Amino acid sequence: MNWQFWIDVGGTFTDCIGVDPNGDKHFTKVLSSGQILGSAKPDADGYFLSKELIGFTDQFFRNLELRSNNESWRIIDSKPDGRFKLQHDESITDSLTQFTLHNFTVESTLPAPIFAIRKTLNLPLIQPLPNLDVRLGTTRGTNALLTRTGARVAFVTTKGHGDLLRIGFQNRPDIFAIDIKKPEPLFETSIEIEERILHDGTVEKALNPDAAPPTTSSNQTTRHRLSRHLLDAFV
Repeated sequence: MNWQFWIDVGGTFTDCIGVDPNGDKHFTKVLSSGQILGSAKPDADGYFLSKELIGFTDQFFRNLELRSNNESWRIIDSKPDGRFKLQHDESITDSLTQFTLHNFTVESTLPAPIFAIRKTLNLPLIQPLPNLDVRLGTTRGTNALLTRTGARVAFVTTKGHGDLLRIGFQNRPDIFAIDIKKPEPLFETSIEIEERILHDGTVEKALNPDAAPPTTSSNQTTRHRLSRHLLDAFV
């Protein structure tokens, strides 16, 4: 049995629930930016010590970038007890260890869900991920739908059904309303494809990819995200 993950990416935080092969649950919260924020003070042997980095497996942060006070360094060594060592301009930063690093940022370079999974598994970034079962949701997507600030979307469907989402269910909250105002659909344009699959799975007209219309906007400069829904294509 693989590890199973349920992840919600929010505007600020990403929440992750992991279930290990024994059925035990593990809860992790990370910043949706994929960053780690903290501070560090000098320690012995050229290391810094940060309580925010305690508990991660050996070399978890190795080769990641740390930023502080408009400067950046590469982490060349990190320990489970929160100690780490930096390198800058190809040299060990021994001189830095006399200063406290206030408000540093560790850039994970990973999407927040992947970083949360690695944190849960305590798996360094230099090691590959095992096979996993992941369910991913995002309130970012919900916010984009509500504010209409998401990507430009083209609705791809079977020929003759391009206006299906505009027609909708014909709901009438006010049955006697004369001036009916319907919300604008989430897609910007529709693309109809010459193909047809019957309800029993019979292919009445095979799809011809070469005959599909282009998926650019009217000015041929901006590409769309595609939402593909072909009639009975699930059978």
